[in-house]
Amino acid sequence: MWREDAENGRISGPLPASLERVFIAPQDIGRFAAEAFDHPEEWLGRAEAIAGQKISYGEAAASMGRVLGHPVEYYQIPWDEFTATATPTAVAREGWYLENSDPIDVDALRARYPWLMTLEQYLRARGWGETN
Repeated sequence: MWREDAENGRISGPLPASLERVFIAPQDIGRFAAEAFDHPEEWLGRAEAIAGQKISYGEAAASMGRVLGHPVEYYQIPWDEFTATATPTAVAREGWYLENSDPIDVDALRARYPWLMTLEQYLRARGWGETN
């Protein structure tokens, strides 16, 4: 969804451009799972919130623009417009983010797991910006 929008120069969502959320690449989730299987003594009974980057919507648009080679802007959809078409789950999730911030210490995670990808690294790995 966002790739086509970003290629057209604009992504959108219901939250402010300055609001930060955590991002994690699917590959990194898999790597954590592999770590747990490879080292069960370290992971059995342990719960850890994981993320690769804390990034605002505006910063995400800028990352997409760098990868694609042209500006990408973020447009905030009016809340009423969003809630008119979104699922109840999406409304609850986005509403939670309006009232709360992610408690994950991404800097500490990146220090322990330097292989964690940023959004920009993930987009490049997925082929964004490559000419066909």
